[in-house]
Amino acid sequence: MHSRKILLSCVLITILIFINTNQNIIKIPKKHNILRAESEVSGDIINDFPYFVSHKTDDGIIKAYALCIGPTEYPGDKDLPYPDDDAFSWATYLSDHKYNVTCIVGYVDSETIILAIKNLLEAEDADDYVAFIYSGHGSYIYDPEFEKNVSAIWLSDGKFITQDFFAEVNSLLDSNHVFWFFDACTIGGMRILGTTGRYVAMASNETTYTYGSSQYEHGVFTYYFLIDALMKKNNDSSDDGNWAEDAFDYAYKKCTSETIPIYPEEADGNPDKAFYIWDNRIQGRDSSIGGGNPPPNPPETPIITPYYVSLNIRESEDISAPCTTTIQIITNEIFINNCLFVYIELIKPDEKY
Repeated sequence: MHSRKILLSCVLITILIFINTNQNIIKIPKKHNILRAESEVSGDIINDFPYFVSHKTDDGIIKAYALCIGPTEYPGDKDLPYPDDDAFSWATYLSDHKYNVTCIVGYVDSETIILAIKNLLEAEDADDYVAFIYSGHGSYIYDPEFEKNVSAIWLSDGKFITQDFFAEVNSLLDSNHVFWFFDACTIGGMRILGTTGRYVAMASNETTYTYGSSQYEHGVFTYYFLIDALMKKNNDSSDDGNWAEDAFDYAYKKCTSETIPIYPEEADGNPDKAFYIWDNRIQGRDSSIGGGNPPPNPPETPIITPYYVSLNIRESEDISAPCTTTIQIITNEIFINNCLFVYIELIKPDEKY
């Protein structure tokens, strides 16, 4: 993890942090622009989702679930400074709109991601909203199993999770409303996820690149799509500023006008109507995922043991006021004298906003 880390010690897993949720920007000094591409590395390729998940119909209650992933630690000298910022900002935005958010940052291995997806699939049903956010290294690699080139996300354990893996997850999702967002290089193959009831925003196609910016302290695509278009409502949406298509159009104009331009792509499963990232009909949070409780039944012997840290947030400085938001973070642990030490980045406002 990068600069300004806060070392917190605790015996309990739940940590209470009091911040103002109206301040949406993470301000942590970072280094120069870094490309989010890793096309020349080798590692295991994961194409198949390993769990059986039964399908569910709607329960008449609209809830929302989000998985925000931002690996910063990679093999060799491939670390990235901004994916955690991207993931935290998405987690803040979606949590503000009643999503149950699981945010995984830092050292992010494939086992943890697969487990988190399994828990999400077990929680959501047909009338729920689902969002999957990834910011980090992307790759366009040859897959010998299918004898073709594929887009993939690259994780901290050196493994690749491909577009075919996510296509299988896409088919397992019962939700009729799924938002996919990838801020990574050569990630355009994820357009296959843009089926009916799904919308996919990608920072690149199979041959183009994207990067994180020290000016914005986020990935460039994330900054324009999320911070500028959705959070600050600098888009042409005639509704509440929550249309994915309008955010993309705004981000595309800005990204292609950068000194080092990037060329995002989108895949819209229902191009004849607007895709809403959130909806006022979404009801309260669900204890089965996010909401302060760990996902159920973690594996007995995971490769990297994840800990689920709940950030319970209240908007008031009055400690008797109720908590209004919960963001769940999966992190790795360090045990010293039987105490659990967890590294957490503080979310602070940027003075310019």
